[in-house]
Order: sequence, then C-alpha cells, then structure tokens
Amino acid sequence: MKFFYDGINILIIQIKKISKNTKERDILSLLCLLFFSVFLLITIFPLFIVFSKYIIFPIISCTSNFFNMVVNHKTVQFYPINLDFYFLSYQIKKVFIIVSIIFIVMVILTVIKKFIIKRLSIIHFIEFYFIIFIIIITLIFSAYYYILFSIPLVILLIYFIPLGSGKYFLMLQNIRYFSDIVITQFELYPLNISKFKILCKAILIFICCLFSSIGLMNMFNLSSTLSFVIVFSFFMVLLLKNKNENKVYYILKKLILFIMFFFIIIWANTKIEINTIKFLSLISTFYFSIDRIFSISKEVTQLIKSKSVLYYYEHENIPKKILLEEVIEIKYIGKEIDEVELVKQIILFQRLNLNDELLKLINIYKKSKYTKYLQLVESIEYFIFSKPDKSGNKKFLKKKLKKIINLKNQKINPVKIFLEYAYILFELNEYFESIKYYEEYFEYLSKEELLRLYEIYIKVNKLDKAKDILYFKY
Repeated sequence: MKFFYDGINILIIQIKKISKNTKERDILSLLCLLFFSVFLLITIFPLFIVFSKYIIFPIISCTSNFFNMVVNHKTVQFYPINLDFYFLSYQIKKVFIIVSIIFIVMVILTVIKKFIIKRLSIIHFIEFYFIIFIIIITLIFSAYYYILFSIPLVILLIYFIPLGSGKYFLMLQNIRYFSDIVITQFELYPLNISKFKILCKAILIFICCLFSSIGLMNMFNLSSTLSFVIVFSFFMVLLLKNKNENKVYYILKKLILFIMFFFIIIWANTKIEINTIKFLSLISTFYFSIDRIFSISKEVTQLIKSKSVLYYYEHENIPKKILLEEVIEIKYIGKEIDEVELVKQIILFQRLNLNDELLKLINIYKKSKYTKYLQLVESIEYFIFSKPDKSGNKKFLKKKLKKIINLKNQKINPVKIFLEYAYILFELNEYFESIKYYEEYFEYLSKEELLRLYEIYIKVNKLDKAKDILYFKY
C-alpha cells in the first residue's frame, strides 16, 4: 500500500508541475486512469478469470460430484483441476512486455523531442506518448475489442464530465487521500489478529460458501457458477452488515468485496448459455456495479473530509462552508482528542486565519506529546508566528529550522519548510548544503526557486547542471 501511495504521490506532483491550467490537469489525470485501466484489463482481469475457471468452480463441481456419489450411489465423472501454469507464465511475460514497451517508447520519444521536435510542449508530448503506447499494445495483444469498448465510453464520459471541471484530477487526489487514511489507520490502530487466524477465517468462509453452493445447486438444479454467486452474495450482505466497526476498515472491506463480486458476476454471465438472459443479466450487472461505484465513491469522499489530514493540508480551494462544518469549538477540545483529529483542527484553524485559537491548539498538541505530525505542526507555527522579516537573524533561523527538519518518522513532511531551510542556507552562502535540499525536492521547485538553484550552480561552477536547469525551465 505504501508503494502504491508513493507512486500516485509522485504522479500527482508531476501533473501539477507540468500542467498550466485545470484542463491540462484533467487531461493528464484521465490519461493516467485510462492507462491503469488498460493495464488491469490486459493483465490482472484474465488472471482472475482463469483462477475462477480452473480452480474455484472445478472445486465446487468435484465436491458436488463426490457428494452425489456418496449420497445417491451414482458413478460420476471427476474433472481434474487444471492450474494452467502456462497461462500464468504467459501473463507474467505480458506484464514484462508492457513494462518494456513503456520504457522503450518513452526513450524513443524523449530522444525525438530533445533533438528533432524541440518546441513540442510537455503536455502534447505526454498525450502523443499515450496514443503511441495504446496503439502498440492494441497491435501486440490484438486488443481491438478492448479499444472498441473503451473509446466510446471515454467520449461519453468527457461529454458528461467535461475536461477542465477538475473532477478527473480530483479522482486521482482522492485515491491518494484514501490511501493515506488507510495507511495511517493501520499504523495507529493495527488489527490485533494474527495472520494464521486470518488464513483460518478465510478458509472457513470459503468452505462454508462451497458447501452452501453445492447444497443450493442440487436443491434447485442450478449451475455451479450461479449457485456460488448467490451464496457469495449472501455472504457479502452478512459481512457488510456490521456498520458499527471502524469506518475506514468497513469501507476498505466493502471496496475489496465489491471488486471480487464484480469479477465473479462478470465471469458468471459468460457461463449463461441463453443469449437473452445473458444480455439482461449483463445490463443488470453493469447498472448495479456503476451504482455501487458511485455509492462507494461518495462514502470515500465523506471519509476523506472527516479523516484526512492530507486533504485539509494540501487541497486547494476547499469551500469555507466545508471548513466550518468540520471545525470543533476549542472549548470542546481536550487531552482525550486523538492526534489525527487534533492536527486536522490545527490545519482548519490555520486555513480560517484564526491565529489566536491556532496557537492554543498548537500548545495542546505539544503538551499531549504527540509526535507523528510534529514536523507539520512546527512548520505551521514557524510560518505564522516565528518567521521574521528579511533583516532577521539568519543563523538563529537556521538553527530553528534544522531542529524541525531533523524530526524523524513523520506522517507528513512539509516540503515548504525544507525549501525555506535551503533558502536560509543560500542567504548564508552555504551553497553546497543548499544545493542538497534543492535537489532533493527538485520536483516541487517554483520558477523562482529554479532560478535560485541556477544561480547557485553558477556560483559553485557547476555549469552543466545550470544548463540542465535552463532546459528544464523552457
């Protein structure tokens, strides 16, 4: 999960840096989402289908046949479970080929941009890259029907949710915020259950679903696929009935179960032989699936607004109404408040410019001896209450900032405080130390900071790196 979070974090940073307006952010976000969808359709989805086809449903059929033989004394035919390792190796090769294509196409187009089409903007370069990538993938894997299915849906999506609305970029951001909430939840409130117990629980659930589906199949003369889907649906309802559990775990569990159920339903529909029933069943599946997607996305959005520190820290243009809805009066905030909620309140009061109350909350945080967000809290305090004018004591500032940036194991590392430290080092003529921080947070640098880094490179005679700055800037 942490790897996924870091990946999408880098992606969002690059989109922000490259894009000049909301429309360009939406275009890049939509392309990234389409790329991820194509990757799943070509690699992960076929693996799930094969797992269902060659393992789950043969187990149901074989077990059912065994019961028929014991109970009814009938001779039945047993079909072996085919693990189809060839197909698994083929899918692994497919992933390797896709990754290789991503790298090769990127290298070729980068060379073309640098030496042939120098004036091509980065946004058009990325669009061109995605188009070439999709064409190559379509030709190599004969994925013509995937394209035929996807392009009209994308056109309809853009028609109803226009590019420039900010919703595609918001979708990427919400994925990141939700990932951060889940990671934080597991860190602060870990599940006190052993892996062995989880495995036993999963096996017990599968065995119960297996025997129930066999009983249902023989009672009503249903297919093994349909009976398993019915039983699994009942199991989902039971598992999601407990809404009193932790909200984060509940939504995460709901999301995982829904994805599993969606794949199983799609597979089940392919096994129905009557075309009219198959058509109606597919329509119902997609309708309720889309409805569930919107329902879960609304729950995730509400969860983000109630639990995400990152959302309130970095999200732009949050309506004041939402900020006020989440504010807790300071007289109701005591020592029993948890760290995440307290930090959220600090950020809310900061965004509402309620500095007197903000200082009280910062003091409450420090007295509570919380540490996970201390760097963030100290940064907020520095920029609002401690930062002097240009004539201030730079050496004193350096000492204060160094203490803040040396804090370890922080949930959020505010980039602004590191760039402030780099600037103070620059003012004190400590150029090599300043370069270290500017290079570490290069992707976050503004045009002004890029020019400052360019100036430092000139001063320390690193002319090649100075030229790279000019190339990057233009």
